[in-house]
Amino acid sequence: MLRVSCHGGLCCGIKHIFGFPAYPHQKTEPELEANGEFDDEDMCGEEVRSDLSFFTAAAPSETVDQRLDRILSYIKAERPGGIVEAVLARSTDDCPWDQIKLNEPRLLSRGFRVVNEVINSNSDNLCRVYHLNCEA
Repeated sequence: MLRVSCHGGLCCGIKHIFGFPAYPHQKTEPELEANGEFDDEDMCGEEVRSDLSFFTAAAPSETVDQRLDRILSYIKAERPGGIVEAVLARSTDDCPWDQIKLNEPRLLSRGFRVVNEVINSNSDNLCRVYHLNCEA
């Protein structure tokens, strides 16, 4: 399930989208109820936590592409300017999952660009980092 959080810390304001599907059969996102009031911690110099969801609006059950567009529109409305980040991974062992193959085209078509790639030390997965500059 796609989620959005803020990077921890007090200054960068980067929004991080994660939870992209890893298998071809994962085609829909669940319905979401509104999740309380919008949290301004990321703007008020308070410590932000990556376990808090930045996207608090309601959403119907929809495709991954529709949910990604909904999230990007929400970010642009609530925090125009700044960077949106996504990280996709690919298993380097015999497991068949591959977020990169399934999701890179949807990110690139929305203006994201690859900024880094590395083998993650805690999982041995290949991780590819994407950024989207959101103009204010």
